[in-house]
Amino acid sequence: MATFKEYLRFTDEMEYMDKQIRLLGEVNLSEDQQEELEEVDKEINLLVFAHPKCPDCSIVIAVLEAMRRFIPSMNVDYRKRSEDKELLLQYSPEGKIPTLFIVDGIKVTRIFSEYPENLKELIQNSEEEKEKFHKGMFNEEIYKQILGYLR
Repeated sequence: MATFKEYLRFTDEMEYMDKQIRLLGEVNLSEDQQEELEEVDKEINLLVFAHPKCPDCSIVIAVLEAMRRFIPSMNVDYRKRSEDKELLLQYSPEGKIPTLFIVDGIKVTRIFSEYPENLKELIQNSEEEKEKFHKGMFNEEIYKQILGYLR
């Protein structure tokens, strides 16, 4: 099980580690969002396939880690696609990253793959929208998609 710190070491290039830390620092959850997260009172286990060099991953992981600060019972297991590809493909045949799963016993449910579902078509069809995604302009949608599975 890789922690966030171990996830950062999926690359040995400081540029990508620093970018991930910077993006995390730029995620500002409102007081209402913080309260919503603090109300999650069950153990949450997430399996996350991501890599710090992936710009889509960096923004999603920044939002996820910001959320995790307010849910002490949330466990996140980070995996590299290159090392656990069979496992990723078992639950998400596209094999894209980032992909987030919630694990409840033996039940594994995909939260989303690559982009939140309500943004996927918009971002895939527009470089401008993809750039906005990478700049954090869709963090609210990332937050909502993840939160929907944590309740």
